[in-house]
Amino acid sequence: MRVLSVGAVTISFNYDKFYLPEGARLFVFNPNDTSECIGAFTHRNNKPSLRMASGMVRGDDMILELYEPAVQAGKSILSVSSVVHGYRGVSSLQKGYGDAAWCQIDVNCEEGDPYWDQIRSVVMFSMSNNTRVCSGSLLNNETEDETPYILSTAHCYLKEPDSMDLWTFYFNYQSALCDSADDGSLDQSLVGATKIASFDTSSTYHYASDFVLFLLDDSVPDSYNAFFAGWSNSDSTPTAFYVIHHPKHDVKKISFGGGIAECGYSPIGCGNQTHHWFTSFHVSHGDGMVQPGSSGSPLFDQDGRIIGQLSDSSPKDTAFLCSGNDEWQDATFGKFSVSWDSLSDTLKQLAHWLDPDNTGATYIDGLDPNENCCSGIRGDVDYSQGATEPQITDLTYLVDYLYNSDAIPQCTEEGNVDGDSDENIDEDDKDYLVAYLFLSGPAPPSCP
Repeated sequence: MRVLSVGAVTISFNYDKFYLPEGARLFVFNPNDTSECIGAFTHRNNKPSLRMASGMVRGDDMILELYEPAVQAGKSILSVSSVVHGYRGVSSLQKGYGDAAWCQIDVNCEEGDPYWDQIRSVVMFSMSNNTRVCSGSLLNNETEDETPYILSTAHCYLKEPDSMDLWTFYFNYQSALCDSADDGSLDQSLVGATKIASFDTSSTYHYASDFVLFLLDDSVPDSYNAFFAGWSNSDSTPTAFYVIHHPKHDVKKISFGGGIAECGYSPIGCGNQTHHWFTSFHVSHGDGMVQPGSSGSPLFDQDGRIIGQLSDSSPKDTAFLCSGNDEWQDATFGKFSVSWDSLSDTLKQLAHWLDPDNTGATYIDGLDPNENCCSGIRGDVDYSQGATEPQITDLTYLVDYLYNSDAIPQCTEEGNVDGDSDENIDEDDKDYLVAYLFLSGPAPPSCP
């Protein structure tokens, strides 16, 4: 089925009846730019409610393409309940890509190199009408079973609490180059989640930590190369901190804190407020900041563990903070330690879900499902897993990743061709691979 919505910047679809038998596959793509394609959706995307959504694809001309095996012919049920005509959100000066303050730091700049694991844990999510809402983070749990928990802030959930089965969670939405030289890809997404715990500010603000814990409807594919972030429920003040987020729903950024305390600015004064971390960002020193859309983003401590999620900031209109006039920004993050087990109700705490065996853990490090995916020497960037040494197809894949955002390496270690310590995939890896393939350069180092 072809759908034309003249002038749309993006198009997405909501379904009131969605059922695919085993073996059926659904794709959504722009016939004029086949790099814009999402899918395959399969029977694994079926939900008890029969409702479903497919995320944004750029353009005003779309094709829904369904494949059915002969033995399943006629068994699919697809009913499009609404076509979402996106009239903003992609080009610069519009809400989304390019809308964050110019002094924000892209995660693919050198400042982000030491934090690549944590960067891979952060997501952006949108509501059923594809309005981009907030940031969140994929969490590890004590059993390390890759349960897809997403931590964010409760006030984001309250924007559309009854349609979470149609929310879309975007992984790896980031510019492949520093300084937002290009938009990120939106093709790595999962649709649907359930709120399983929250501690909002509606009636008990003085004690609330403003958190929400989602459980995604589907497991995170290995091809997304996601990282399940570690956390700490300690109340000890960190010696350093940073935030990874989607300010103004833009491509992913990283900001570094200038100060943190248990008490600071607040609309009701300090009092007994120990449910939030009160932080500051020295914007004029190039440390970045937070903006609307950053809400729910994780606060990481010096050990790379999450200790809170963004709840509020002052001022909210931050455009002037990039002026270079020794500007500071204050922001509050709900404490992970307060969200942990301050309330005994399992629907209002993290402990029951993240430590289901009640081990008493006070912290846990992150989990990388692809950590041991590398074999032999590095360089199998397209992860074909058949060749014993890098091929030209690996170089092509790496170039597409660096400059076209058309590919995301499934195994970070294979893409880290030069084996440097920052584990980031960058132009140095491309140059190393070119030298090996064409200039008799050294072979890539072995995997650990």
